[in-house]
Amino acid sequence: MNPRTPFLYVILACLSALPLYSEDSAAHWAFQRVSVIDLPSAIPSTTITPIDALHQSALRDQDLPMAKQAPRQRIARRLAYHLHGLPATMEDVETFENDDSPNAYGRYLDRQLASPRYGERWARHWMDVARYADNKGYVFQEERRYPYAYTYRDWLVSAFNTDLPYDEFIRQQIAGDHVVKESQDPRAYAAMGFLTLGRRFLNREPDIIDDRIDVVTRGLLGLTVSCARCHDHKFDPVPIEDYYSLYGIFASSHEPSDKPLLGEPDTTSPAYQAFLSEEIKRQEKIDNYFTTRHAKLRTEPLLKAYFQLAHDGRDWDESKIGSRAQAEKLYQKIALRWRDRIIELCKEGHPAFLPWKHLLEKGTLPETMETANPMVWKALKTAKVGAMNELIAVYAKVIAEADHDNPHDNKHRESLRQLLVSKDSPTGLEPEKLYRIFNVKDQETVRKLRRELKQHQAMSPGAPPRGMVMLDKDKPVRPHVFVRGNPRSRGKQVPRQYLTALGHKGRQPYEDGSGRRQLADDISSPRNPLTARVFVNRTWMHFFGKPMVDAPSDFGVRTEAPKLVTVLDRLAGDFMREGWSIKRLHREILSSALYRQDSLAPEVALVRDPDNRWITRMNRQRHGFEAMRDSLLAACDDLDLNAGGQPVDILKQPFSQRRTIYGFIDRQNLPSTFRTFDIASPDVHTPRRLETMVPQQALYMMNGPLVAQQAERLGLRAEEMGKQSPTQAITALYHRLFARSPDEEETLIGLAFVNDWTPSDKFPNSWEAYAHALLSANEFIFID
Repeated sequence: MNPRTPFLYVILACLSALPLYSEDSAAHWAFQRVSVIDLPSAIPSTTITPIDALHQSALRDQDLPMAKQAPRQRIARRLAYHLHGLPATMEDVETFENDDSPNAYGRYLDRQLASPRYGERWARHWMDVARYADNKGYVFQEERRYPYAYTYRDWLVSAFNTDLPYDEFIRQQIAGDHVVKESQDPRAYAAMGFLTLGRRFLNREPDIIDDRIDVVTRGLLGLTVSCARCHDHKFDPVPIEDYYSLYGIFASSHEPSDKPLLGEPDTTSPAYQAFLSEEIKRQEKIDNYFTTRHAKLRTEPLLKAYFQLAHDGRDWDESKIGSRAQAEKLYQKIALRWRDRIIELCKEGHPAFLPWKHLLEKGTLPETMETANPMVWKALKTAKVGAMNELIAVYAKVIAEADHDNPHDNKHRESLRQLLVSKDSPTGLEPEKLYRIFNVKDQETVRKLRRELKQHQAMSPGAPPRGMVMLDKDKPVRPHVFVRGNPRSRGKQVPRQYLTALGHKGRQPYEDGSGRRQLADDISSPRNPLTARVFVNRTWMHFFGKPMVDAPSDFGVRTEAPKLVTVLDRLAGDFMREGWSIKRLHREILSSALYRQDSLAPEVALVRDPDNRWITRMNRQRHGFEAMRDSLLAACDDLDLNAGGQPVDILKQPFSQRRTIYGFIDRQNLPSTFRTFDIASPDVHTPRRLETMVPQQALYMMNGPLVAQQAERLGLRAEEMGKQSPTQAITALYHRLFARSPDEEETLIGLAFVNDWTPSDKFPNSWEAYAHALLSANEFIFID
């Protein structure tokens, strides 16, 4: 080995501990306050909105042309998919095309924004940001399913449909419990699924909190704060102290076992009554198990065994007591508690244990002992006790009888009973503390019973919706830096407060409970340079297929300003000044000439702007899995448009007709179909979905059972119509699938296909084969 190698390792280790960012980081474009962007003096007549003026000015500076405006049919279809994730109907397109009024586009756009389908489409986009799933991932033997995850999804749908201002959208997701206190509206509880629905990492708190820090900072601020978990951020001005300041905020909150209702249930509903009856039965099983185990600990035989072990093991270490307890089928922790408690009672001179102490120290009992508990003393004298094993048997009998005697009007009897039930008693345990004392077999039994209860709460159709909330702890945590990220190596204490790089002058520690409400206010403040920019960039990505800022969740110093930074800042500034209205932001972008461009660009633009950084044309976009599946169902009018409720298995036959957003998302075993079509991983926050092109996608469209089912249904309809007029049948299919009429060449191709088709096992019907071909066409799967 090279003798210098160890020295090089030392040098590299030292360098790795040094932050790479400098004071110049403060000058980074994304850390500057969003300023008012003035429009250019010369505004072309082709502009429709202020961002058009900025965009066209930038194109003039680059000597780049714009694409022409797309035809109305194409724009109508584009809007339907971007706002609803569903195909435009032929009726809608014809109404739009035939509207000659100056505000035809605005009216069509407003109708799309007002549809309840809008909230479902945009909720699904945000679910990628929020790493939504309906279960926890691997948690050993616990119930994996979140019983009320769906209430967060439904809250998102409602928030987008009602145009909840984005600053309030943030507050409710981070501090919904505080919002409820102020508004007395419990629906905000559901918003907190943003924090609580992440992976559970086998219930390791540091990892759970790290996940929450990540989803908040990358999702809302576009900053990779989790990179500062073990050391100062290598590039951005985020010291390790900032990470643990946020850590303290989330460590100062807890998740209650009883989730709050989102409203009053309909107690007269048969479904609710059936749910409640079964819930009571399952809860009683759990309670009875604890009650039985708890009562058994106070029986004479077990008290005798624990007292004997406490006496024999008064000088033993824990391992030796544990071995003896295991051999006698006792709980080790109870044995240790009795040993320590009896030693303490003897030292205190407790009346009940004066005889115990005397016999232990003197080897015999006195003739009289006036200060001893008379019930204990009488029993000892009656039994003529002379040895410790005899004394222990009497103590077990007397104390056990005191626990069962009633009423407790005898103060000496009550004194003995308190030895079993007081908070200091080894057996005076609440269920959760008792659970931690149980042996493995008993814990497995409790987990099984609790899992059955959670399954009922998660899957019963009568279960009233509840919020997956966090609440402030009574005593907030004073966080410490974990040296190198190790929870067992605590460094200096830090306050709970906002990020250094984004904190305004006079930044103060958070003192209002956990600090979550103050954190939400700082993130949603107009002074924050990142929040509006990050959200506008995400919105732009979904409309144009690509974000302006390449890394939607990393606006740090390594990320360059976008080519159209003036457009980004104009939209971000207007977004905040106009009350953080998401629908208004969408309307401003979608109304622009910029958005209405065709996807076919002039040759010079393709050569000089091949990546379309300057938006010289609309990007052609492939449907995500949700839009594709929903379109398949809508093609036959099969789509169930009922909103909300518990998730369903959308891949199991017979296929559910619900929209894909209501499908069950299994974090631990994400279905291969979802992975094939690039559905976001629910394990972590997803800034932007992958866009892969793999054979399995084409094979799904060729052989997938849902595609085959819908093709058969479409084919049967077309066959009936084709008996009267094959041309009309082809036209009807084009209307239904593409919201347009076929041209002459397409009609001739369709007729030749149907007439020349050779029946096969897979497609015995020519119209079914033709419908299947159209469902697999690029025009059905892509939008221009």
